[in-house]
Amino acid sequence: MGTSNTKQPFLFASILRIFATLLIFIFHFRGLSELPKYPLDKIGIFIFLVISGFFAYQPGITPIRWLIKRVKQIMIPYWTVILVVLVVNWFPSGNI
Repeated sequence: MGTSNTKQPFLFASILRIFATLLIFIFHFRGLSELPKYPLDKIGIFIFLVISGFFAYQPGITPIRWLIKRVKQIMIPYWTVILVVLVVNWFPSGNI
């Protein structure tokens, strides 16, 4: 009975994050076209950062442990992609 109430804030936050991502996407799409530009990026980035902070909060974990966990989550995929791109671009024809 209580599970639907506890999932409600996460659903609302997820919808807000999707909305913020769409605002940022529309801003960049308009920047690539000749359409008029509106400051949608500032609104979208603000919403996205606030919601990301909401999802990043983890009770019972120290800030140092949170930072180490976060760095691992970001840096391992980042360096994996960077290494793949470097290896692919190492060959002039793009064929491995």
